[in-house]
Formats: sequence, C-alpha cells, structure tokens
Amino acid sequence: MGQGARSGEMPVSSELFNHTRWSLVAAVREGATAGADPLAELSRSYWFPVYACIRRHGHPPEVAWRLSRGFFDWLAAEIRRDRPSAFGRFRVFLFDRLQSFLSAPDLPEAQAVVPAEELAALEQRLASEHGEGSRPQSTFERSFGLQVLARSRQRLAEEAQRHGREAMYQRLVGYLTVDPPVDELPAIAADLGIGTLALQVAIKRLRQRFREFVEAELAETVTSSSELEAERAALLRALAQQS
Repeated sequence: MGQGARSGEMPVSSELFNHTRWSLVAAVREGATAGADPLAELSRSYWFPVYACIRRHGHPPEVAWRLSRGFFDWLAAEIRRDRPSAFGRFRVFLFDRLQSFLSAPDLPEAQAVVPAEELAALEQRLASEHGEGSRPQSTFERSFGLQVLARSRQRLAEEAQRHGREAMYQRLVGYLTVDPPVDELPAIAADLGIGTLALQVAIKRLRQRFREFVEAELAETVTSSSELEAERAALLRALAQQS
C-alpha cells in the first residue's frame, strides 16, 4: 500500500485511520457521553453478526436476542475495566470477545421484552444469508462481510440523494456487481434520459464509488494499512462462503 493505491481503490493515508471502530471502543472505555452514544453505534453496526453467531451456537431466537443485548452491555463493562492488549482488527477483537462471553458459566441475558417483528426480520435474514448447518465463526465472518457491503451501499445511496442522483442510483444499484444484459442497455438508458455510452460510464463510476465506500468501511475497523490489506482478504473469503 505504501507505493500507492491499486486501481479502483481509495488512496490510503494516515488520516483514514484516525476515526475507526477503535475510537468508539476508546470512547466507551472513557465513558464519553457527549454527542452520539458510542455503545449504541457499536450495537447498530454489529448487532446482526453477533446475533447470527449466537444463533449458530444453538441458542433459540428469543434467547439469542437477549444474549445479543447482554453481550454489548458486557462488552462495555469489559472495555471500561480492561483496555484491549493490542489494537488491531476490530472484527477479530469482536469475535474473540463474543466467544469469551458465550463461554461464561452464567450468561447474562438482557431482561427485556423481545419485539416479535424485529425477531422475525432477524430470522428471515439469517435464513437468507446462511445455511442451516453453518458454523458459528463462518456465520459471524460472512455476516460481518455482508454488513460491510450493506453499510457501503447505504453510504452510496445517501450520497446519491444529496447530489440529486437518487433516481439513477435506484435504477443502477442492481448492477454494482453484475453487468446488465446488453440488449437491455438501450431501454435502461432511455429510462434515465441518457445515451447508452453515458449509461456505461455511469455504471462504471457507481461501481468505483461503491469500492471506495467499502474501502472506507474496512478502514474504520483497523489501525494500519497492513491490517487493511488483511481485512480485504478476509472480506473476500467471507463473501465466497456458501450461504
């Protein structure tokens, strides 16, 4: 990475690592209360990979939901009591902490009413993303990777909306990873009021921007360019797993 960014990748500089998930970990440890709640941000970002992993440990849906909530409370207490021995890849840290949590003799479940609609949505997502017999670690890794992509698409959609390109984004988002059929290009271009060549350029630019957002999402989970390289490889492995 020190010799420049690869084709299609976001240039990496030290500034890219200044705001990472570790900054949220540090904020939790310090009990920061100003602005956004760092624990709530961690929970929103990584709730599903944690829930999916707990389900694959054999816990039923209602228990897994309560354990997921209990885990983030436990994690905050752990962070405040003991600073992690080494800052590195947040994905690895989170999975290791989850395994420690689940190995406790008395698991602390959150005492809360389980929202039926939310639980149904979680179970539907679990079924769509993972096979019935998937292992806890592979489930966590794949869910984490898919979450990176989902957050990147969300950032792409928000940017398109800010710049008045929401209609184009909605029409082209299905082609981020696959090419549209050649015989459909004229119809898509006509829908958008542009020429076929302009359509191909628009798809190329959208894909480029999506890669940049994926790169930025990964960069927020590490502290160095070498760790970023490792996370890229981990993401590709996780997405290649059978669902």
